[in-house]
Amino acid sequence: NQYAQLGLGDIENRNVLTKVTFFEERDITTVEGGYQFSCFVDATGKKLYACGRGDYGNLGITLKQPGAGWFEKTPTRVPLVHTIDESTISEEKKKETCIVEADIDEEKQPEIPQISCGSTHVIVRTKGGDVYTWGFGEQGACGQGKDYNDVLRPKKLETKLKNAQGSQYEVKFVSGGGQHSSVVIATGSKGFH
Repeated sequence: NQYAQLGLGDIENRNVLTKVTFFEERDITTVEGGYQFSCFVDATGKKLYACGRGDYGNLGITLKQPGAGWFEKTPTRVPLVHTIDESTISEEKKKETCIVEADIDEEKQPEIPQISCGSTHVIVRTKGGDVYTWGFGEQGACGQGKDYNDVLRPKKLETKLKNAQGSQYEVKFVSGGGQHSSVVIATGSKGFH
């Protein structure tokens, strides 16, 4: 718990299971862990939370690159679709948590049937078939292009996945690894298989 990845509001190590009281009224059904951070999704599939180390953008809650070793002690909402008015935030505060839960438009949040944490990045599959990624980008693990910059906020993966006949595809599964990601798709013009 060196970087508060347990979501307990402190950096004390635990040797026994300890209830995360932050989630008492939130009905969490999915928990996924990265190297030094954790993600949680509630039963609606629309509320995602993250805590722990986030200096690579792997928490998805900052506007600027945080300093080395930066972490968030308590779980913080990570909306997939959310615009922040950057003009109201100082340059220094952009390197910290910039999400205000009351400002999130819940109607715009896609349902998350699957989330996978790599060592320092996150990949999410939505019910509508979209994929969002964020976090460490140096090895291209987020799949967001060749610039290899860290992705600080959830960003939709604009795929170019089509077979030679131009048929549609459906994202079936996502998985994050050390510094890589995989997306399993089904293709076919007469239904997916």
